[in-house]
Amino acid sequence: IKQCSFCHIPVVISSSESEKDLYLEHIEKEMEIYFERLGADRLKANSILLGGGTPTYLTPDQLDRFLKSFTARVDIDNSTQFSCDIDPLTVIGYEGRERLKILKSFNVTRLSLGAQNFSDKLLRKMNRHHNSADTLRAAGQVKELGFELEIELIYGYPGETEEQWAETVSQALRCGADEITIYRLMLIPNEGRKGAIAGMLDKRG
Repeated sequence: IKQCSFCHIPVVISSSESEKDLYLEHIEKEMEIYFERLGADRLKANSILLGGGTPTYLTPDQLDRFLKSFTARVDIDNSTQFSCDIDPLTVIGYEGRERLKILKSFNVTRLSLGAQNFSDKLLRKMNRHHNSADTLRAAGQVKELGFELEIELIYGYPGETEEQWAETVSQALRCGADEITIYRLMLIPNEGRKGAIAGMLDKRG
């Protein structure tokens, strides 16, 4: 896992399964604390988004554990949408397909795929660990298993041409996306931490 150059959000990058297990354990404890304060056993949700990170970086077993814990506390029976953020590399291949099957078994309906761009040259500049072929494979598996597909793109990255951007949008449309969300590149962070992109511009300025 690598830190994307456009990201201003503080993150801890680790591939340690034991650290992820510890993180899940603390999420479960925190949920218990809040439910106890609310005086409730379960909450009813009208709409759910799992993200602000990428839950599919968990192993299939960890993802299953997290969703069991979550749905034990949150009633999703009447929710109109259950959406989850995904990274292309986490939903391809055998293990990726297993993650998708687990999401499907918990009635996740919509997946938000962080493609960002379809230019391999720009993806390398963004320090993304996937390429355009990985995104196409991921989109294919998502659609094959019957999820709604949203593709997320970022425009305005330094060096991007109008022709590259037009091709990126065309590729996203050819993926059969049900929705495309386009984000402007954020140069100045809202948080205290600056991403690598801000440092690049500081050097140029």
